[in-house]
Amino acid sequence: MSLLNHACIPSALFTHPDFHATGKRSVEGSMILGLFAGGYQYLSVRKALSLVLEHTRHRTTYHQIRKTFEYLVNNGWIIPIDKGSYFRYLREDKTVRIASTWEMTDKFKSVCLQSDKFYKSLSSWRNRKAISFDINSITVNTSSYYCDWERILPESNDTITFISSLAKLENNTVFFDRKTALEEYYRGNIKPKGAMPAYGKTALKYYPLKTGRLQSDPHAYLGKALVPFITPAEDKKLKYGTLFSLDFSSQELRLLASFTGNGQLQRDVKYEDDLFDIIYYRLPQYLKDVMKNIKSHFYAITYGSNGQSLTKDLHEKTGAPINIANSLAQSFFREIDRMYPEIKRFQRKIEQELQSKGHIKAPGGVVRVAGDDDGITTKNKVNKNYAHRTALSHYIQGGGATVTRHIVTESVNLKHCRLHIPIHDGFVFYTTGDIDLAVQEAELMMKECASKVAGDINMPVKMEWKRDNNGLDYF
Repeated sequence: MSLLNHACIPSALFTHPDFHATGKRSVEGSMILGLFAGGYQYLSVRKALSLVLEHTRHRTTYHQIRKTFEYLVNNGWIIPIDKGSYFRYLREDKTVRIASTWEMTDKFKSVCLQSDKFYKSLSSWRNRKAISFDINSITVNTSSYYCDWERILPESNDTITFISSLAKLENNTVFFDRKTALEEYYRGNIKPKGAMPAYGKTALKYYPLKTGRLQSDPHAYLGKALVPFITPAEDKKLKYGTLFSLDFSSQELRLLASFTGNGQLQRDVKYEDDLFDIIYYRLPQYLKDVMKNIKSHFYAITYGSNGQSLTKDLHEKTGAPINIANSLAQSFFREIDRMYPEIKRFQRKIEQELQSKGHIKAPGGVVRVAGDDDGITTKNKVNKNYAHRTALSHYIQGGGATVTRHIVTESVNLKHCRLHIPIHDGFVFYTTGDIDLAVQEAELMMKECASKVAGDINMPVKMEWKRDNNGLDYF
C-alpha cells in the first residue's frame, strides 16, 4: 500500500502564513506534512523525492526536497529525532542503514486539531475532495484459511471445535477509528510506532504462523497505541459498549517454567510477582549499572540468541566499544545460566531432538520441520545453529499459541462479553453490559485455558486498557 494512503493534510494548514511561505515547495511541504500528520514517522529525503515524482505531476529535485525539510524544521513544523545514517554498528562486521525519524511539534499538532477536514494531497484540497474517515465499504478477504489450520493442527475434536469457533470470531466485522486515533495522537495521549492503516470497516480473517499463532488479515496488530481504536463495526465510536484488553503477565516465562520442570525458575514463578525485577536484583552491580530493561534480552537467550542484540543495545546506549559491549552481554548470559541451569538443560534436550528427528512438535501438536525452513546442511543434517535458534522458541511460542486457540474455542460460551480480537498473548473483549462481570468472566476463561497447557503454573491476567464513550484508560 502506498504511503500516500496514510497522508492526512489538515485543512487549517493551507491558511497558515508559515505554510504559505513555502511558495514553490508547497507540493513537497504538504505531502511531507501530510504523512507525518497521518502517523508516519520515518522518512528520508530520497523517499520523499520518489513519492512526489511518482504520485504527482510536480517536478522536483533532491535539493528542493532537502530544502523543504529544512524549512519545515526551521519554521517549527517538525523536529528531527534521528536524522538517520547509512551505517551503524549491528556487529563488528555488519552495518545497517537507519531511516530518518521525525516528530510533530505542538504547533503542528494544534493546526491538526483545529482542522475539520483532511486531504491526501494538495490537488485533492484544491478540488475539495476531503478524506472520509467513516469508511463504510467492507474490505473482505474472501479466502478461507481453514485448510491451512487443518494442515498444521492434529486431526482431533479440539481442531474441529477451534475452527468452528474461529469462523464465528471472523463473522464480527471491525472498524478502524482512524479519526479518533489521530486526535489522540495530536493531543499527545498516544504514541503510535508506525503509520496508521487506511482501511475503515473490514472483516478480519486469521491464518496460522509456523508456531500455530493466529495472524490477522488484514493486519490488525498495530501496536498497543492503536489497537484500542479497532472497534466493533456496529459500534464504531463505542457509544453503546466498552472495549477492554486483558493480557497474560510474563506468559512466555511462565510457560518455560512449566516445560523445564522443578527448579529455581518454577519456584520463582510460584512465589514472586514481578519475575524480571527479581532477576535484575540478582545481577552483579556492574551489569545493573548498564542494563535497565532485561526482559527482551532474557527472552532473546531462550530464543537462541548469541548476544548480538544485547551487544548492539549496550554499544548504542552506553557508548561502550563493541568488544566491551559483547563481553558484558556474555556475562549477562552466564548469570542467567547460573540462576536457571534448568533452562539450558531443557534447551539442549529439545535441540538434540530436532537434530536427530529433523522436526520438533510443540505443545498443541504443531510440528516444525527443519527442511521446510532451509535448516538442513549440504550433508542432509539439521544445522546446529538452526536447531539452537528454533527449538526452544518453537516450543514456547507453540505453547502460547495453544493457549490462544483454547481461548478462541471457549470464547463462544461467554455470556457477559465477546472476544473481539486476539493479539499474541493479549485479548481484546467487547461488552455492552456490566464491565466488572465481563472482566471477571473473561479473566476466569483465560486462566482456565492457560492451565490446560501450563498445568499448575500460575498464569496471572492483568487489564491493560479500557475504552468506552468516555475515553481511553490505561492500567
